[in-house]
Amino acid sequence: MTEENIAQTILDKLPELLQIDRIAPPGDYGISPDLSEPFLLSVPESRRVQNLRADIIAAAETFAPIQRRGTSRILDLASFQAWVNRHKDEDSVIFGEISETPSMTAVIDYNRAGPAEASLDRDPRARHGRHRAHYEFPLSQEWKDWTSIDGEDLSGPDMGEFIEAHAKDVLNPTAALLGNGAPQDDWERDFIAVAGMLNGRFATYQRLNMLSREFTVNEVSNLSTSFNRDTGEQVIQFQNEHRDPEGNPVSVPNLFIIAIPVFDGGPHYRIPVRFRYRKKGAGVAFIISMHDPKVALRNAVEEAFTMTTAATDLPLYIGKPEAPTAA
Repeated sequence: MTEENIAQTILDKLPELLQIDRIAPPGDYGISPDLSEPFLLSVPESRRVQNLRADIIAAAETFAPIQRRGTSRILDLASFQAWVNRHKDEDSVIFGEISETPSMTAVIDYNRAGPAEASLDRDPRARHGRHRAHYEFPLSQEWKDWTSIDGEDLSGPDMGEFIEAHAKDVLNPTAALLGNGAPQDDWERDFIAVAGMLNGRFATYQRLNMLSREFTVNEVSNLSTSFNRDTGEQVIQFQNEHRDPEGNPVSVPNLFIIAIPVFDGGPHYRIPVRFRYRKKGAGVAFIISMHDPKVALRNAVEEAFTMTTAATDLPLYIGKPEAPTAA
C-alpha cells in the first residue's frame, strides 16, 4: 500500500471517528431492560463519551434558574412567617427544634404526602427540598444574664451588684404568695407549690434591695449560719458589724420572683428563683438558681411554634429536616 493510499484511508475514516452520537437510555428505543441480566454495549475504544447535562442546565439558567433553591437566614419571627407565606404551597412544612438554641426551618419544596413509589420511573411525590428558610430564636439579654450566673458561686459584693443592676426584673410576690390570701391564678398555685417543696418563702424586692446593699458594702467573715424551718428563712450571723438596723442577724430569704423575656421582643415569663448560700473558707458564697428554667424556655418555644402554625397554616414537626437532594 502506498503512502498516498494510507493517507486517503485515514481521511476516509475520520468522519466516522469524529462523529458525535447521542447515547440515550434504553427506554428511548422502546426497550424495557431486564435489570436482573447484564446490559451490554459494544463501544469503540478510541471514543470518549461526554455528559453535557451540566453545561446544558447552566446555559438554560443564564437568565433565570430552573428551580428555586437556597436557604434564607431569617432574623425575626414575624419575618420568618411572612417569608413562608410568600413562598409556601400545599406541601410545604416547618421543622422546629427545642434545645438551648431553638430554631425553625421551613422547607418549601418538601416531598408530597403519600407512600414512596419505588420504580425506574420518577416518584411523582418526591421533591428536592432545596428551597428553605432557617430562623434561630434570639435569646434576650435578660435571659443570658440570669442564666450566666445560674448556680454559680457569687461573693457578697458581686451578688449585691447583680441584684441592683437587674432590679427591673424582680417582681414583688402577691398577697397569696406571702400567705395573706387565697391564690387567684394558676401560676400562683404553682409558685406556692414550689415554695412548699423548697420549704421557703418569697422575698419582696425591698428585702432583696436591702440585702444587696448589705452584701455590697460589707465583707463577709467570722460567720455562722442557720435555717428556720418555720419561716423558710436562712439566717447568717456575722460576728462583726453585719446585723440589720434592729441589731438582729441578717436573715436571707430563699426564694424570689423574676419576670423576664426568653427571646428578644417576646413575652415575659415569671420564674421562681432560689437564693442560697454556703460557707466558703472564712466567708460565704451566694448562689442564685432559677427553678426549672428549661420549662420557661420550652413554653416560650412552643408558644412561638403555635403562633407560626396559626400564621402560616402549615404543619410543624419537632426535629430536623432531611438533607436536600444533590443538585
